[in-house]
Amino acid sequence: MDSFVTSAFKPDAVVSRLKPGELAKLRSLQAATGQNAAWIPYGAYVLQLADNYQMLPELPSGPSVTEFEQLSPKTLAELHKGSVAPKQKYRFALGKWPEFALAVAKDVKDARPALGDKPLGPCAPGEFATPVNDFLTNDLFPKLTLAETRQLEAQKGKWPEYPKLMIVLAKAKDLSVPGVTLPGRPSLWAKYYRYTPTAEDRTGEN
Repeated sequence: MDSFVTSAFKPDAVVSRLKPGELAKLRSLQAATGQNAAWIPYGAYVLQLADNYQMLPELPSGPSVTEFEQLSPKTLAELHKGSVAPKQKYRFALGKWPEFALAVAKDVKDARPALGDKPLGPCAPGEFATPVNDFLTNDLFPKLTLAETRQLEAQKGKWPEYPKLMIVLAKAKDLSVPGVTLPGRPSLWAKYYRYTPTAEDRTGEN
């Protein structure tokens, strides 16, 4: 669980995906896990954060797209067409994966064919890190129906459409995408760790 927390939420990075209150609560619960019963509130909070901060697969090598300097001149020009300066508009997403790339992809969606840019993240078999590629071949693909296979195939080469659908289909088959979703069967996480956030939880997230 701790390795997932590190890769998905980036708690130790210069720019964490979590808000200060969330990060403080996570560290507190994590520090208390020396006692067996303490794993339950820690796991429940990690599940809550995983719901709020969906992860998408990162590139197998090189940095993920989290800064303006990583975008093509055409994409930057498209972003500057808006009424709000990009640095102001994306200030809360800068430095964060996949938040920054998702925000950019959303705003250039209609212009994407004309831009001719490569996708902002991996979006086809063979483009992911080895554990995810192996997961697709050995675990997910064999469980898909013909209709689901065609549905996923139709999104190949599209980001974030392909990885998002991959995650949805994996969850439907009760599978975990390595390094992207919580380790273990999603049904077991829901059974043992799902709970309704309290007022205290919501206060701690500010």
